[in-house]
Amino acid sequence: MSQTPLRPLSVGEVLDVAFGVYRQHLATLITIAVVLTGLPLLVFGAGAAVVAPALMGSIPTLVLVVLGFIVGYLVLTQLSMGATVLVIAEGYLGRSLSATEAMRRTLDKLGMLVVSGLLVGLLVGLGMIIGIILLFVPGIILLCGLILTTQVVMLESPAGATDAMGRAWRLSRGSRWRILLLLLVALVLMVVVLMGTDLVVSLALGTPFITPEPGKTPDLAPLLVRQGIQLVMNILVAPLPYCFLTVAYYDARVRKEGFDLELLAASLPT
Repeated sequence: MSQTPLRPLSVGEVLDVAFGVYRQHLATLITIAVVLTGLPLLVFGAGAAVVAPALMGSIPTLVLVVLGFIVGYLVLTQLSMGATVLVIAEGYLGRSLSATEAMRRTLDKLGMLVVSGLLVGLLVGLGMIIGIILLFVPGIILLCGLILTTQVVMLESPAGATDAMGRAWRLSRGSRWRILLLLLVALVLMVVVLMGTDLVVSLALGTPFITPEPGKTPDLAPLLVRQGIQLVMNILVAPLPYCFLTVAYYDARVRKEGFDLELLAASLPT
């Protein structure tokens, strides 16, 4: 894949470039999602089915197990996000990066990713709560202003989590409406794909919206098929928002910092 021309892009061009990178590196992106999110979910699901009945008599132990899974899954999610951003960034610049190398490089920044992710989530959550009477406007502004923090952490060298958040806030200034539009497009795409697939699978299995009769054991086979297909589709669409946002990150740098000139200068022999 040739390097994308580094010039200001329209929203449509951002989407077009992002889909191009997504298609070009789909196998790598799926590998990251499967290893870091898909397999852990399957392992936990299987483990829960075996262990949960034995732990029902010990609620504190059960709570600790669940909390341990939540913490572990959040860490793996941040690792997946960071590795995904690296693959997309390299693809955007016309290069390739293996899933193994992306995950290895992300481990070096995992602590900052986790801390910044928690801080961004906390601020956006508080903004949404405070903004209930203002139609969630403060939370939306915070989300669009800080959403590029993961890209800053992975693609730059911030001193810490708050420094990365401040950099993302400054970089997104003037582009937040574009970021909001990209997030809405990603949300609509994911909802349409996931709900549409589930509806088609339900109709194909001949069991749409059927609830089991009281006292009758439900047929688990169709449910397992639906859950399996939903997991696969989630893995397929999960990288899309990061594709949109990583291209938006570079577009913001082009607009504010002349990033095309910076790359050209860096490529010249010294």
